[in-house]
Amino acid sequence: MSTKAKPKRKKKSEFNPKHKLFAIEYCKDFNATRAYQEIYKCSHATADTSGAALLGNPRVQEEIDRLIDLSLKAGRKTLEKKFVNEIQAIGFSRISDYIDEDGDIDLEKVSKTNPGAVKEYKVTHSEGESGSRTTREFKLHSKDKSLELMGKYLNILTEKVEHSGDVNLIFGKEEDGL
Repeated sequence: MSTKAKPKRKKKSEFNPKHKLFAIEYCKDFNATRAYQEIYKCSHATADTSGAALLGNPRVQEEIDRLIDLSLKAGRKTLEKKFVNEIQAIGFSRISDYIDEDGDIDLEKVSKTNPGAVKEYKVTHSEGESGSRTTREFKLHSKDKSLELMGKYLNILTEKVEHSGDVNLIFGKEEDGL
C-alpha cells in the first residue's frame, strides 16, 4: 500500500513584506495597534494583540531600528544645512545689502536678501516744530560669533588647549613595585 507523503508546508518567514510595511507604518507614530490595522485590515482587538506580538519579532524590531536611524540621520542633515545656512547668512551679510541708492533702508531688499541677519529694525515717529519726523534704526547680528562657528565647522579654526605641569597616566591594574 502506497501512501503519499503530505507536502511540507512552508515555514512562515520571520520577516515578510507585510512585516516591513508594518515597520514603516509603525514608525509614523509608534502606535502598533494602528499600524497593524492599517496593514492587515483587521479588528481593533486583533490589531492590539498582534501588533504588540509583532513588535516582539527580532527582525521587525531590527527593521524599526533601521528606519528610526535613517530618519534621525536625515533630520540631522536637514538641521545641519539650516544651521550652516543661517550662520553663513549672518556671517556674510553687509549693511549695503539692505539699503537703496539714497541710503535708506529698503524693506523689500531685507525680505528678499536675508531677513535672518537682521537683529533689530525700529521705526520711531516724532512730532516737532519743523513737522513730523520718522527715524529708522537698523542693526545686523554680530558677525564675530557666526564667523567663529563657521570656522570651527569647516575646521579652519581649532581651539588649542595647553597644559603645564606633570601628567600621570596609569594603564591597567596598579601592581606593587611598579
